[in-house]
Amino acid sequence: MINKLRKRFILISTAVVSVVILLIFGVANLISYIKITDGSDEVLLSLAENGGTFKDFAIVMRPNGDDSVTITKETPFETRYFTVTYDQINARTLKLADVDCSCIASVGVDEAARYANAVVVKARDKGSVDDYRYLVYDTAGGKMVIFMDNSRQMTTFRQFLSVSGAIAGGSIVIIFLLLCLLSKRIVAPIAASYEKQKQFVTDASHELKTPLAIISANNELIEMESGESDCTRAISKQIARMATMTKNLTALAKIDESAALDQRNDFDLSSLVLEAVEPYVAPAEAKNMRLDTDVQQGVGYFGNVALISQMLTLILDNAVKYGRDYIRLSLTKNKRNISITVKNGADSIGTGNLDKYFERFYRSDESRAQGIEGSGIGLSIVKEIVELHKGKVTAEGISGEFVISINF
Repeated sequence: MINKLRKRFILISTAVVSVVILLIFGVANLISYIKITDGSDEVLLSLAENGGTFKDFAIVMRPNGDDSVTITKETPFETRYFTVTYDQINARTLKLADVDCSCIASVGVDEAARYANAVVVKARDKGSVDDYRYLVYDTAGGKMVIFMDNSRQMTTFRQFLSVSGAIAGGSIVIIFLLLCLLSKRIVAPIAASYEKQKQFVTDASHELKTPLAIISANNELIEMESGESDCTRAISKQIARMATMTKNLTALAKIDESAALDQRNDFDLSSLVLEAVEPYVAPAEAKNMRLDTDVQQGVGYFGNVALISQMLTLILDNAVKYGRDYIRLSLTKNKRNISITVKNGADSIGTGNLDKYFERFYRSDESRAQGIEGSGIGLSIVKEIVELHKGKVTAEGISGEFVISINF
């Protein structure tokens, strides 16, 4: 349980920190990209309004220290761009009129025309193609498409993206390793409390055995001297109930990871299931219940035989005790998945998920009203055993039927 708690703490903490780091990483890079595109769009719009050239361009300087300044006196000398002009023939037809590549050396006339034709077909006013930012601008006689080379800015952006991504990934790995190192210390108080609780339950169970034995002996002595009565029968009944409860409490306290991990071996699960069913045939018949089995032969499993046997016994005991008219147990294996299902008819059973039955000391109002003796510990032991074997157990109510499903 403690190891599971540590793993859950590490996973949840790592996930939360990862989300925060990745969010910061994403926002920082998004802002950087938006700043690049907004600056390019401002330069492109200024070029378009000036006829696609910086010639006789009037630069309005903003106050010094204004970080939002995009266009300066150096902009005409730094900007590499080309323009493609179209004449408007009719509402849907454009004719290539002019291509100006005088302000860029890496793009020829034919290549510039291909870029422009691809952009015009998209019918978008602005966007990006490769490392070029473009703007489609309506003129008096047609359209002008201006492309600006953003390769330097995009190279810088990609470098920032790579570095920040590496930092984010490295931070997540470092945090994960630190959590692995520190998690034991973090959960130490919980582990100590859990061990004390287990020790208390074990000690209390052992201490209860002596007074129960004395009460039982005295009750038998009274029956021998005065004969059996309703009072002595009630005492015997409660002694048996307390004895079963202390036995289950001791079993629950002793179930730990070492028992499941250190005493595991390969065994025939099919045979074990059939052996577990056999003692319950007679009790089921005594209650006029039909006990059906559908066990796939040759199903092997690697686990703790004693714990799996105890798990099956507790489930069948619960089915016989609370079942109505039938019990159906099935064991199947599909590829690597092993499934054990126990169904029994039940009166006044709820519908949907009933995993609350696996809580310690939980007993439904119906079972209490029917006067059925029980401690509410059996199914909680089942859950502990299944989880120690890395399996999953669920309980469900379906139209007057109580279903326990176990998957390994």
